[in-house]
Amino acid sequence: MRILSAFLISAAALLALACGNPVGKVREAAERQKQQNDLKQLGLAFNSFNDTKMRTPRDLDELEAGFLNGPDVAAQIRAGTLQVIWGFDMAKSTNLVIAHRATNNMVTVLKGDGTVTVETQANFASMAKAVMLPPKKTDAEDPPVKDPPRGKR
Repeated sequence: MRILSAFLISAAALLALACGNPVGKVREAAERQKQQNDLKQLGLAFNSFNDTKMRTPRDLDELEAGFLNGPDVAAQIRAGTLQVIWGFDMAKSTNLVIAHRATNNMVTVLKGDGTVTVETQANFASMAKAVMLPPKKTDAEDPPVKDPPRGKR
């Protein structure tokens, strides 16, 4: 009986090794899906902001104010695990990377058109990224220029 149970245990161990770690693979797949969903949510928030304000947000505070649902994405941005390019030109960035998150030699990428893909590090390195535009000056930052005083004629 001991020989049979030892055989069954070793057969189960060999089967587990042959199949890989199914629990680990399921966890990795779930994490990849969560990352993709987080980036899709971020893309929707960017598009909603752009539709409302006619520009992209300059920082996380602007995006959080009524556009970004759920604290998880904001926490990832604050922690630096989710990299975002702020203040870019949405119309010129449809095929450009606007946000990404790297894990285990793979990079989950959000493009300006809202598509989310998973890329290798090498592919990601060769992808075009959006460029942050310089901030526009407001009236408070750029006071109107006064006419120079005129001399007597």
